[in-house]
Amino acid sequence: MTVHHPVLRALRARLRATAPSPHVRAVWRSLEELADGARFQKLIAEEFPSVSDLALGADRRGFLKLMAASLALAGLSGCDNAEGNHAQEVPYVRQPERMQPGALMRFASITLLDGFANGVTVNTRNGRPLKIEGNAAHPWSRGGTDVFGQASVLGMYDPYRSQSVRFLDRISSWESFRGIATGQFGVLRANGGKGLHLLTGPLTSPTTLAQIEAMRKAYPAMRWYSHAASARTATYAGTRLAFGRPLETRWSFDKARVVVSLDGDFLDPGPHQVGVARDWIEARRASVQHGSLLELHAAASVPSLTSAKADYPVPAGPAALMTLADALR
Repeated sequence: MTVHHPVLRALRARLRATAPSPHVRAVWRSLEELADGARFQKLIAEEFPSVSDLALGADRRGFLKLMAASLALAGLSGCDNAEGNHAQEVPYVRQPERMQPGALMRFASITLLDGFANGVTVNTRNGRPLKIEGNAAHPWSRGGTDVFGQASVLGMYDPYRSQSVRFLDRISSWESFRGIATGQFGVLRANGGKGLHLLTGPLTSPTTLAQIEAMRKAYPAMRWYSHAASARTATYAGTRLAFGRPLETRWSFDKARVVVSLDGDFLDPGPHQVGVARDWIEARRASVQHGSLLELHAAASVPSLTSAKADYPVPAGPAALMTLADALR
């Protein structure tokens, strides 16, 4: 077997340079046979003297000793917290209800993205969330999840997550916060909330919106700001032009025979992806059962998930998209 790996070709070239005869072709039956050669070992020793003994002379027993020591050191380094203090695990003084040590428990919950909730189930063990799965009983997600939902469990173990209440960059407590807030809100209530500013992300929760509305009634001069890292201003601007007010788009694929997407990506990652993808799958399957396939035509300037799923994808620039839009009207 002739070795064709680029690194081995370079090594073979160097070995040929030191070979007694330039006409002898270096051919090995295995990589192990090459590594056992005296010239190859000499080359490794010259190139990597610090690891030559490990790479060439480590037997099975020595390798297992080295791996055991490495794992032990890695485990010991993970036993300290950020402050270097050693923590101790102690059993519960009062056992939480329905919790069995080591037993897997599942809870129904939601994951939020841009204010939109996707129903999930959280697998926990000893009170710690471990895995996110879709909730088949949720009317929107219907058992599906996306990458954001799967990764949301990592936020619980983010080392930069705040571990305590802080005030002026110092560790404080909820009791101190309540004491300060009570006095401040007493002054704000007297002047109608002038100077009070509320900053939130996108919200769709009726409960949270009702609480904010109650605050606005109690503090009429309060200003409320909503910020999103990737705002959906284009969607809301389009619905405002079409319907006179900003609305969320809902696709009724079950009522369509042909779907045309012009530089749109309704299957793209976002707060609506789980539910919309499920709507598309169900409508597509229903159309096959009725004998007429629901076709998808997609014209886009860049590839997307929608164009990848399209039956007839067409690459088109902005000018061509305008021409297609005018032709479809």
